[in-house]
Amino acid sequence: HEISIQLIYFFSRWRGSIYKLVWIDLLLFLTIYYSLNFMYRWLLDEDGKILFAQIVKYCYDYGNLIPLSFVLGFYVSIVMARWWNQYTTIPFPDSLAVFVSATVHGQKRFPTLDHFVEAGLLHQSEKEIIADLDKQFPNYTKQW
Repeated sequence: HEISIQLIYFFSRWRGSIYKLVWIDLLLFLTIYYSLNFMYRWLLDEDGKILFAQIVKYCYDYGNLIPLSFVLGFYVSIVMARWWNQYTTIPFPDSLAVFVSATVHGQKRFPTLDHFVEAGLLHQSEKEIIADLDKQFPNYTKQW
């Protein structure tokens, strides 16, 4: 009973661990492993054990035909290609800032956010979002 209380405490305080991410997969793997182990040792007769051993040998022999490093490299290249495509489609605010600063002339043209709305550079809903951000985080600039 003491161990179960300690485990509950451990799992309730468990944050930021790699084990927290893989515990379901580990539990599934162990369940399948011990189910096969139980089936092999207690449920199969001698012919079933021989067939099971042949299946295991077949998987072991032909499992090395496709090298794991090749499959892993292929997977990593697909993931990186998707990430790079997403990264390159994100618009950068620098080009927009240069464009706006080149077309808007003068000093202090927009002293408040209402002036941006009047000029058509900002929607009312966007103004409200920026105002909410200013209330939540008053010490940080939020140009972008």
